[in-house]
Amino acid sequence: MRESDDEKRQRAARIEAALDELREDGATLSPLTPPAGKQLASTFWGRAWCRHLAEFEVYEKRLLPGRTLLRKQQVLDLAIAPGGITAWVVDDAVHRVRVGIQPMDSELWQEVVTACAGAVPSLLDLLSGQLGESVLATLTDPENGILPQPGDIRTVCGCDDYADPCRHAAAVLYGAGLKLDESPTLLFTLRGRDAAELLGSARDTAIADLNASSTELQGADLSQLFGIELDSDEAR
Repeated sequence: MRESDDEKRQRAARIEAALDELREDGATLSPLTPPAGKQLASTFWGRAWCRHLAEFEVYEKRLLPGRTLLRKQQVLDLAIAPGGITAWVVDDAVHRVRVGIQPMDSELWQEVVTACAGAVPSLLDLLSGQLGESVLATLTDPENGILPQPGDIRTVCGCDDYADPCRHAAAVLYGAGLKLDESPTLLFTLRGRDAAELLGSARDTAIADLNASSTELQGADLSQLFGIELDSDEAR
């Protein structure tokens, strides 16, 4: 049944009253603003997150309504913390949405760290996505990378849409990609992993190489190595 103009006004008034109450409680209600154009995100990690979501077949029918809400700047005060994402979403009412994300499996994470050993020279390179293709492929692998699987995700929303995810949760999931544009470290925070461990693997590899070179140098014939003759003790 189509909503009448009077019903639309009443709904808008209820929404504004709910938002006013949230502001009184200290909420800032800052909307997420997607960039212009077809892409919802603008950086490597933000786009990787959004592409990953789009590949979930079980989410196929839920994603478009979620993107639409995000485009309309209806996702407010989105926050990412270890293990979860929270936000307010304005639609037919103001909905509180919580998205739980399982921490990345420890063994799987260690496999990623090992595979990336020596290939992540700095945090800046990691967060900007300025790494070799093989390393980026490992980190963003659809099944074994840092990005969560559908089974890692649980959504809670107060709406009467019992699909998982509902359109409000889908909007929040896509909104997380915009947050990764601002701060890519939040992806590692969300999955309960320390990005610095990837730098440590590079450092450890460099130290191992240095130690190996030092050992080779100590065992070398210095006269042959430098092409000179060294005085013997008797000649001093």
